Amino acid sequence: MTSGQPIAVAEGPHPQADLVRAFRQFEASSASLRSEYAMLRGEVARLRAEVEEKNALLASEMEEHRRWRLFLTELLERVPGGILVTSPSGELVASNGVAERMLSLAESPFPGVLLASLGEAGRIVAEAARQDGSRAVVLENGDGEKARVEISRSALPGCTGGTAGYLLLLKDVTDERLLSDQSERGARLASMGEMAARIAHEVRNPLTACRLFLEMAIQDARQGLPDETLLNLGKLEGVIGAIECTVSNMLGFIRDHRPAAVRFDPESLAAECVDYVRALLSERGIEPRLSNGLGRVEAVSDPSLLRQLFLNLLLNAIQAIAPGTGGRIDIEMSGRSVRDADGERPYLRFVFRDNGCGIPDALVSRIFDPFFTTRGEGTGLGLTVVQSILTALGGFAEVNSRPGKGTAFSVLIPLQPRAGGAP
Repeated sequence: MTSGQPIAVAEGPHPQADLVRAFRQFEASSASLRSEYAMLRGEVARLRAEVEEKNALLASEMEEHRRWRLFLTELLERVPGGILVTSPSGELVASNGVAERMLSLAESPFPGVLLASLGEAGRIVAEAARQDGSRAVVLENGDGEKARVEISRSALPGCTGGTAGYLLLLKDVTDERLLSDQSERGARLASMGEMAARIAHEVRNPLTACRLFLEMAIQDARQGLPDETLLNLGKLEGVIGAIECTVSNMLGFIRDHRPAAVRFDPESLAAECVDYVRALLSERGIEPRLSNGLGRVEAVSDPSLLRQLFLNLLLNAIQAIAPGTGGRIDIEMSGRSVRDADGERPYLRFVFRDNGCGIPDALVSRIFDPFFTTRGEGTGLGLTVVQSILTALGGFAEVNSRPGKGTAFSVLIPLQPRAGGAP
């Protein structure tokens, strides 16, 4: 190194410049953070306002829901009948006070409890509510008082299809049933009174004729006139048969028919009934004709009820034909297939056709009503008994009539009763 020459200093990093650059970067970052923070605060404020708005809306909806719930609860309590809502599996969802009193519950049951577990009344209601429609049951309270309750069940549809539950409506029909029974008893007593008056009239006149024919037969027998005696005795037999049919109709009107299941020959039964009224047919000059389109068929029904049914139709036809007018009664037997709930079933068809006065169209719908008759004679119960017998046997009737031309009554009964003895 030479004395007096300057010393060279090597250049390196400048601390002050680095510090300036660092401060500049810090300020830029701070500005960016302040901007993002401001944006974040704005977003937070927006979200807070949105949350507050939703909370207010939710609170309003909850209040509306509470009001509706109170309204529906009040509505359920004010409904005069009982209301139960159950799940598809039978758990109780809701109930009103009327239903709870009908079930004799001391307090409102908790939702989710099985209806069938709420005492004997709950079990009866749950059992009756297993099917749609309505049915009546008898419920007994703790004091031993019984009430007749009508239960109706309706399915409640779910939001996504299917059944969400069931609505059970309970109606106390005890008073209605008592009033109905009382009304029926009153009507029955009135009918019985009218029937008793008709019995006295219907039996007194034939008995007078019986006495007359009997006296004539006795006189003929004393005078040695056997033919006249037999003729008068035949007339007497016919009148007695008419009296017996009248009494049978009276009894048939006031009692229930309980049909038996007996094998019988339809043709023989029809011929027997014709023979039974042969004297009346001869007296009025009416020709009976029996035609069998069945052949030899063995049926199963109640011959005694059918005999009464056939005799009523025969007497009805005889009374419709004026004496001495060339009257005719045709009895036709055939088979017919009838479709019912169990499918096709074979029926016996008996047609009683006369050429009498016929029935006006306006009166055809009333001929099966009790005590209704288009003639001055008769009780008006013959066709009513026919209808009740057909109902008991599971059959039905068809009527075709032309005023002045005659009437055809078709009665159809099953060839065989259903399994189990049902008609």
